[in-house]
Amino acid sequence: MEGGLSPSRLRSVTTSAVIKEMIMGRSFLRRLPLFVGLLIGASAALLLIAPLHCEGPPEDIEPIINLQTRSMNAHKVNQLAIIRPRFYSTELKIKEKLLAVALSDPHSISSFAAALNYTLGSHVTKLIFYVCASGVGSDNARMLRPNVVYVASGCSSLLYHVLAHLAARQLVKDYDFLFIARDSTFVRGENLMSLVNHISVAQEVYMGLPVSTDSRVCELEAGILFSRPTIEKVLANLQQCASSNLASLGDEDIADCMSHLVGFPCQTELGQGRFLSVDAERRLSSASFNDPQSPVISVAPLATHSAFYILNHHLDGQTSRKVRRQLQGISSAIADVNSKCDMPGDVWPRGVRPQFKPKKRFDILRTAYFNRTHVLWSQDSRVIRNLDDLALRDIDEALKACERLVQTPLQLMAGWRTIDPAAGVRYLVDVLVRNDIHRLEVVRPLSLTELVVMPHVTEDSRITLVLWVHAHEIENVLAFLGHYALFMKKGEHITLLLVFLFQRNGSEEIFNPIRSAAEEYSKQFGKTPSRIAILKIQCPKHLPEFGLMDIVASKLEKDDIILLVQPNVRLSVNFLNRVRMNTIRGEQVFLPIPFTTFNPRVSENSQPALLSKDSGFFDENSVDVLSVHTVDYLELRRTLPHIPLATVSADLDQEAYRSLTFGIAELLLICKKRLIMRAAEPELRLEYMRRDCERTSSNLRQVSHCYHSRRKTLGSKKQLAALLLR
Repeated sequence: MEGGLSPSRLRSVTTSAVIKEMIMGRSFLRRLPLFVGLLIGASAALLLIAPLHCEGPPEDIEPIINLQTRSMNAHKVNQLAIIRPRFYSTELKIKEKLLAVALSDPHSISSFAAALNYTLGSHVTKLIFYVCASGVGSDNARMLRPNVVYVASGCSSLLYHVLAHLAARQLVKDYDFLFIARDSTFVRGENLMSLVNHISVAQEVYMGLPVSTDSRVCELEAGILFSRPTIEKVLANLQQCASSNLASLGDEDIADCMSHLVGFPCQTELGQGRFLSVDAERRLSSASFNDPQSPVISVAPLATHSAFYILNHHLDGQTSRKVRRQLQGISSAIADVNSKCDMPGDVWPRGVRPQFKPKKRFDILRTAYFNRTHVLWSQDSRVIRNLDDLALRDIDEALKACERLVQTPLQLMAGWRTIDPAAGVRYLVDVLVRNDIHRLEVVRPLSLTELVVMPHVTEDSRITLVLWVHAHEIENVLAFLGHYALFMKKGEHITLLLVFLFQRNGSEEIFNPIRSAAEEYSKQFGKTPSRIAILKIQCPKHLPEFGLMDIVASKLEKDDIILLVQPNVRLSVNFLNRVRMNTIRGEQVFLPIPFTTFNPRVSENSQPALLSKDSGFFDENSVDVLSVHTVDYLELRRTLPHIPLATVSADLDQEAYRSLTFGIAELLLICKKRLIMRAAEPELRLEYMRRDCERTSSNLRQVSHCYHSRRKTLGSKKQLAALLLR
C-alpha cells in the first residue's frame, strides 16, 4: 500500500507498545506500597491531632509590627523626670547643727540682745531674736536686723507665738537641735556646741535645768535644748497649750505645757554630756567655772548687759590659759621624745626640719653677707646691692626676736642669710650687747601652706593667636599655617589672627600666598570651631609694639585670651590648655620660657624634637610669647596715660611711640596689679630661625635680648668648638 503502513511495520509497532505498557505496569506495582504508606500516615496524623478552637473572629489576618517607626520615647510620656538637688547635703538630708532662739522685748533689744549676739552669735549655726511688738510705737523705733523678728503679741505669752512662728515657717526641719532662752541668759557658745556635737541626732532630747518646784519642767530662764524629733512633737500638738484666754498665760505656763507634750521629764545628763547652768543671783563665783569635767552652759539671769562682756572676757582668758597649758604639755612631750630618739645633738630648733646637708659641691646653698644697708654676693652676677624694703623688714624682725631673747637692746654688726627652700630662712648675726659681741642664730621656718582662692578657669576658653606677619617671613608663616591646620583638623577652640604689617608705600601682594593658604584652610575646615582671620595694619618704619597691640585688642572681645606667637613656634594641645589654666582674668598673665632649638647645620641633631641639651635650650631672654586677657591688657595699658591708645593705623605715627624703650613684657613685669606666671615650658618649642634684630622696634631691652638669643641659638659650646675644629 503506497503511502500507508505495511503489515510487517504495523506488527512491530504494536509489539513495542505492548512491551512498554507491561514495563510501566510493573513499575507502578513496585511503587504502590509507597503511596499506600504515605496515605495511611497522613490519615493517622489528622486523626491524632486535636482540632483547634479559635474564639476570635474568623479573619485570616496576621499583624505585622514595624519597630523601625516606633517612637522610643513613647513610654516616657507619663514618667516624671528625676530632678537631683543642687547640694549633696539636701539629698542625704544632712541638717544644720543648732538653731538658737532668744526671747527679748523692745527695751532690751539694744542692750541685752546685742550682748548675747556678740557672745553667742559666732558659735551657733543661726541665732534669731523674737521681740514682742507691744510698746513699740512705729517701725522707726524697731531695730531692723535680718535675725530680729517682731511678734504682734503681748510679752507675757511670747513663747507661744515664737513656737507658732517656728511651726508656720518650718524653721526647725533644717536643724538637728533647737535652743530656747531669754536674752538675759549668758550662754557659753563653745560649751553648748561641744554638748550637741556629742549627742546623736536620732535621740529625743529635752535638756536643761529642772524647775525647783517641778523636776519634770525645764526652766526657760536657764535655757532649754530640744532635739528635732522632740520639738516637732511639741509643734504638732501646740494647740493643746492654747486656752480661751491666751493673753492670761505666761511663758512659764507654756513651758509647763511643753513638758507634758514631750512625754518625759527634763534631762540634765545624756550619755557623757551634762547641762550645767549657774544661777547668777545665788551662786555665781569664779569657782563655778573651774571644773573642766562639767563645763558651764549658761548663766542666768544677768542684771546688766555689761556683765555679758565681763563674763565672756573671764571665760576667754580661762580658755586661753588652758590652751597654753596644753601647748606646753605638747612641747614637753615633743622634747621628751626627741631626747629619747637617736638624733644629732646640734638639731635646733626642735620640731623644725633640720638644715639641708649638701651631698656634693653643686648642692651647696648660697649664703649672703649683709649689714644694715647692703647685701653681698646675693647673685652670681652682682657683688653688692642695696637692701630693699622687704629684706630690711625681715632683718628687723630677726633682730626683734634676738632682743626678746636677751631682754636688752642690741646693735647689728654683721649677718649671714641662708635660704633653704625645704626648711626656711636661717640668719647668723653678730650683735653688740652691752659692749660685747655675741653670735646668735635665728630661724624663720616655713609656715603652713595656704591655698589661695583663685577664680574658676576651664579648658574651654577661646584663645586668639596673634601672629605678626612681616614681609621677610613669608616662608616661615606658610610653614606655621601648615602646622596650625593640624589643630583646625582636631577642632580646637582657637582663632589665628594674621596681622599683615607693611609700609605705607608698600604693596599687599607680597602677602597673597599667605592669604590664599588661609582661605584654603578655612574652606577645608569650615565646620570646625577653629578660625583664621586677617588684619592689615600700615605701620611706619619703627614698629610701635603698644600701638599694634592696642589695635588688635580693640578688635577682640574682652573675654578672649590673647596669645602672642612667632612664626617658628610649634604648639601642642597641652600647651594651649596650660595657657587657658595659667591666664586668669583679673589675676594672672602667662609668660612662658620656650625651648629653642639650635641651628641644625651646627648641632647636626637627627632628632630635633627631643628635649635635650644637644638639641636646644630654654631661652630666658625670649619674651615674645605671652598670653593675657584682653580686658587685663586694656586695664594695664591705662596705667600709661602719656602713651595714647591706638585704634587705627594713622595713630601709629605719634611721637609718643617712637621714644619708648620698653614693651608689653616689661610693663607686665613692672606692674604689680597682676601676677606673672614665668616658668620653663617644655611643651612650647621654638624652631631655629635667624632673627633680624634691627627690624624689631625701639625697645632697647627687646633688641638686646634679640642679640643674646641669636648668639645662643647657633649651638652649644661643645658644638661650636667641634665646628671650629672641623
